[in-house]
Amino acid sequence: MRLLAKLPLWFLYAFSDFLFLVLFYIWGYRKKVVTDNLEKCFPDKSQSERRIIARKFYRHLCDVVVEVIKGHHISKKELKKRARITNPEVLREVIDKGQSALALTSHQCNWEWIILGCSAEYDFPLDALYKPLSNRYFDQFMLEVRGRFGNTPVATRNIVREIIRRKSVQRAFGILADQTPTKGQEKFWLQFMGRNTPFFTGSQKLAELTGYPVLFVSMCKKKRGYYEISFQKLATPPYQKGGDFIARSYASKVESQIRKQPECYLWSHRRWKFTKSVQGES
Repeated sequence: MRLLAKLPLWFLYAFSDFLFLVLFYIWGYRKKVVTDNLEKCFPDKSQSERRIIARKFYRHLCDVVVEVIKGHHISKKELKKRARITNPEVLREVIDKGQSALALTSHQCNWEWIILGCSAEYDFPLDALYKPLSNRYFDQFMLEVRGRFGNTPVATRNIVREIIRRKSVQRAFGILADQTPTKGQEKFWLQFMGRNTPFFTGSQKLAELTGYPVLFVSMCKKKRGYYEISFQKLATPPYQKGGDFIARSYASKVESQIRKQPECYLWSHRRWKFTKSVQGES
């Protein structure tokens, strides 16, 4: 992958086209998961419309794969052109006031380029929360990608310790907050894409613990290889203890961007593998 990262993007996109044929037509990678997710999230659309979304999703997913690989070698100048921040002043104003910020994003478009794009744009520290991967070689490669341009990847299990250790440093914490909690973890159950959906309580608790303002980071795809990143204020302190306002506001923002570009969301993720019944989770 380190060697592939040195190849030009036009070549990697040609490889992406080939990969799409394999994943969509031959392998059928997680096709049942994708089909089920789209059926339940878009019951108003016809089967033909959902299949078009699925096909576009697989094309986009293959592009994300090669773009992530390219992230290991891409220059700061080219990245800032391809992952452009439309309103960088929103986050900068928070930092200039001597505060740190929680920046919540989702698996929309290219979430890895959100991390890199922000790291390339700003001159203050950025900490990206991540869950270590089971394959240690791929995990090391992703740490190298995420750590470019001065970004500091922080394992989720270490986040509270890192906040305390570096509390005097103004920085932004990037959090992919739409991942699925495990069955036994504490969670919020919210309506999301028309379905009862579990969300982590961690973002709410971090905001209450730190008193940091919370921003939502959205991304839209303009064309192949080009994205726009935008910041929106989601919540500001003081926070009500034990509330779920941040999670609800976040879920609403994520759903809005999904409906604008449904093909750019990570539909192959088993987002709804747990359901909430009258008796509890199942």
